[in-house]
Amino acid sequence: MDPCVVAYLLAPELFSGHCVNIAIEHRSELTMGMTVIDLLGVSGRAPNAQWIDGVDSAGVLALLERALSTN
Repeated sequence: MDPCVVAYLLAPELFSGHCVNIAIEHRSELTMGMTVIDLLGVSGRAPNAQWIDGVDSAGVLALLERALSTN
């Protein structure tokens, strides 16, 4: 289990990000299967995912330490 996912579910305020459109390229021979993240909104497509690009690492570590020290 990914501890960042658990931390996000317990304390989403420790993370920052943006609503973006994410798509998988399936038409180009050169980039087939590539994940395309429209960070600037240039595609005109509606956001379909939350892109996390920041974390309070000290806060996440403290959260995990508290959780692991509890019996």
